[in-house]
Amino acid sequence: GNTTGFRRNFLRLNGVTQISANTENVAATLSANGTPQDSTVQYNLAATDYVELMVYQNSGATRTVDGTAAGTVFMMVKQN
Repeated sequence: GNTTGFRRNFLRLNGVTQISANTENVAATLSANGTPQDSTVQYNLAATDYVELMVYQNSGATRTVDGTAAGTVFMMVKQN
């Protein structure tokens, strides 16, 4: 993998508001499996809200998000 720059993921509410974020310095976290990341938040959503998982990196080269079954996981849970 590329050891330059950082990788960032964040959760975006209704296409506008960032409600959670995680940034990793690649040189410090790179492994054989890339740069693993997670982002968690407890947030009270309305019935019409939606959440997106967004990613960004600044290595200067194209990077690929692992979209395999073992790669990208996005999960939400309703709490009462």
